[in-house]
Amino acid sequence: LNAIAWEMRLEENRFTYVSPHAERLLGYPLGEWLQPGFWQRTLHPMDAEYAIHYCMSESQAGRDHSFDYRMLAADGRAGWV
Repeated sequence: LNAIAWEMRLEENRFTYVSPHAERLLGYPLGEWLQPGFWQRTLHPMDAEYAIHYCMSESQAGRDHSFDYRMLAADGRAGWV
């Protein structure tokens, strides 16, 4: 599965859980994923506005959600997650 499961603490702007294969897929050490703002910094510029808005609106509504978007890998390539 080329998807990354994650949970985020919105008020802290940071992941609290990221599936272990995230490092293999995008090349960032798991510790970096847990830093505040990591997700926003690594979103593909063409997907960032949509991804942030969708995630925030679904989270604020209390709905579990999944969606596809691109992130920039540690080596600079774009990857769908």
